[in-house]
Amino acid sequence: MIEHAGGRVVFAPVDDVPWTDEADVVVVGSGAAGWSAALAASDAGASVLVLEKCDAVGGTTAKAGGECGVAEPGALPERAGTWLWICNNPWMAELGVVDPREDALRYMARLARPTRYSPDAAHLGLAADEFALLEAFYDHGARVVTALDASGALPLRPLAATWDYYADLPENATPRGRALYMPIPDGREATGAEIVERMSSHAHRRGVRVRTASPVHGVVVDDDSGDVVGVLAGASAATASLVRACGGVVFASGGFGHHDALRTAHLRGPVAGSIAATGSTGDLVGIAEALGARLSNMNEAWLTPMVLDHGAEPVSATSIRHFNERFSPYGFRAGAMSPAFGLAENAVGLTLPPPGRGPMIDRVDRQALSREGIARPAADSDPNPLELVGCGRVLPAHHIRIVDKAGREVSERATGRLEFRGPSATSGVVSGLRREHFS
Repeated sequence: MIEHAGGRVVFAPVDDVPWTDEADVVVVGSGAAGWSAALAASDAGASVLVLEKCDAVGGTTAKAGGECGVAEPGALPERAGTWLWICNNPWMAELGVVDPREDALRYMARLARPTRYSPDAAHLGLAADEFALLEAFYDHGARVVTALDASGALPLRPLAATWDYYADLPENATPRGRALYMPIPDGREATGAEIVERMSSHAHRRGVRVRTASPVHGVVVDDDSGDVVGVLAGASAATASLVRACGGVVFASGGFGHHDALRTAHLRGPVAGSIAATGSTGDLVGIAEALGARLSNMNEAWLTPMVLDHGAEPVSATSIRHFNERFSPYGFRAGAMSPAFGLAENAVGLTLPPPGRGPMIDRVDRQALSREGIARPAADSDPNPLELVGCGRVLPAHHIRIVDKAGREVSERATGRLEFRGPSATSGVVSGLRREHFS
């Protein structure tokens, strides 16, 4: 007999299930955690199938890090790498630092549960199972990264000059050395996408299978043993499948940043959205609850003020209106929004509106701007003007100008290229004026 529990768990004798695929280990999710699990299972001799919800592998790991700006001739562009943070890793010895277990556990306990942390209490004030998770992270993290490095799946090096975010806390007896990176051939730090490419390629060579566009909706539990023995997967009825996992199922399916109800229930709000991979909708949360798992400490996230439009595009007037409509019921004041212009080479900011002014939106004639390069004000009767959002005034001690191709300053409302200089310009930009395209 087959029984359902809330649509997420199916109880059935394992031999009664019409399986359509099989592997020793099924891994749900294809970010760095998922590939680590897949490689470990493969190294142990298991057949492995990775199921990825999205159309491409990588999850949020693949979105981490990247390059920005345009490099000077002969130079490399600025790059933000993607790091691992592993206690007591073997590369710390190269830096001449040690990471004692008790000290590391105190540090992690204070960060994980700052309101419960008590240095003299059992388990440092944490619940026993939560403290056991910290112990497992310390006890096994070094072994895992050592194995990944030795196999060639993820070669690693220490970030000698990188300090922890909370290096000043008294519990942090080892404020540097835990951060690791994967070097690329020119010696710089790999991005998350490059890490995923390296790990997935290594897994593919070892025979690990992967299926994209295969979200997992639930699990199958054996009636007799109570073990999870498979998953229900597929993006549609046409692609639905029952995958048997003879050895076990590993969930590495990301968080719930794109699930409105879970964000509202667990995070301090209001939270407008998430820059995690679009597949991060908390699929495991419902499955885990249906299996009787206890969830805790789900109210933390890497929260940051939101940029309405990504870097290379102008701020959208429509986005501003929608944002104000969405968050005004929570007390958001329209005047608190400050559309700005900035770039990584100038401390991220170059112009900013006066405090409290709010957005200024200029209606211009689309054809005049397109054909003549002039931002001529649109007539009141224009049914389809282009709306340009003002980005404020130049910051003190900084200078900007708009120039034509010959470097001559243009007249008011004419388009051109932006030149800037100032004390916040980063190294490599301060010598002379750095030109950036201005839309």
